[in-house]
Amino acid sequence: MAAKIIRSRDQRQVNRDAIYFKMGGHDTHAEMVEKVTENMADLNSGLDSFTREIEDMGLTNNVTVIVISEFGRTLTLNGGEGTDHAWGGNYFILGGAVAGGKIIGQYPPNFSENDPTSCGRGRLFPTTPWEAMWNGISEWFGFTDEAELGTVLPNRDSFPSTMLFSKNDLFSMD
Repeated sequence: MAAKIIRSRDQRQVNRDAIYFKMGGHDTHAEMVEKVTENMADLNSGLDSFTREIEDMGLTNNVTVIVISEFGRTLTLNGGEGTDHAWGGNYFILGGAVAGGKIIGQYPPNFSENDPTSCGRGRLFPTTPWEAMWNGISEWFGFTDEAELGTVLPNRDSFPSTMLFSKNDLFSMD
């Protein structure tokens, strides 16, 4: 579906699209290993098909995929061989123009209970604001004026600029 929408960009006279897809089944309070294995296989299959279609259209450097979750999971198992809700999470960005192969943000120094980012039971405090990633992506979309970025990301000014990623942090080309 996303590739069909992107394929129609010339008829719609647009340079960029924002397309949202939802994939459920990640609330793994039980049987986490089986569910995550199945979900990641489904995600990989979908991304592989989508990537091939984008390559066939010659748009590899024009498409960015962002995979997010609305909440993190504990790093330790609960009694049902699953995990519980937590705060810190991770996201990944991929695409031909993405400056990939790196972790940006603060990776936990260790995963012990003594880690300053740990709040117990494998739950981590977020160290990078949600707005950090979206700031650079918004710039990639063409929003560069501070007022525009403030409209797109209303909480952006709650964080020092040193905590926000720029387009140049996330992408290797225009």
